[in-house]
Amino acid sequence: MTSGAPGRLTLFVAGEPKTVPTVRETNVGLYPRIAGVVIGSAAVAPGPATQPTVTTAPPLRSDEAPPEEAPEWYIPPDQMTALNLVLQIAQERRQAVLVVDANRPEDQQGLVDQYVGENDVLPLLIRGDGARLDGGENFTPSKLRAFLAGR
Repeated sequence: MTSGAPGRLTLFVAGEPKTVPTVRETNVGLYPRIAGVVIGSAAVAPGPATQPTVTTAPPLRSDEAPPEEAPEWYIPPDQMTALNLVLQIAQERRQAVLVVDANRPEDQQGLVDQYVGENDVLPLLIRGDGARLDGGENFTPSKLRAFLAGR
């Protein structure tokens, strides 16, 4: 992003890997947990029996390494709400928005290094003149419209 580009907006968010819920975070009772351990399955749920589906991957060539399983990645709900609001209002104003995941910047690492500090609260919206709007509580329609209008 070039400073002084009046129509350019950059929104930084922080994606996270999706995690498997712990035992405390689930609503599975004691009996299904025990049955799951005894049976060897991850969870036991009542319902009709289904046939398992078997899928196989194509064989690897001898010079190929097995693919690594990357964790599923997502934007947390509060940041997704801010992201959608920014995109909606920017579209109304015909302004371009560059969205950068600060945790997976890839070719945008320079922008993350330049604009996102250790103590910054994401989401973080940067205007072309360098003005900043950060923290999910500041991403309301009225505050965003004022920010985008340069006030």
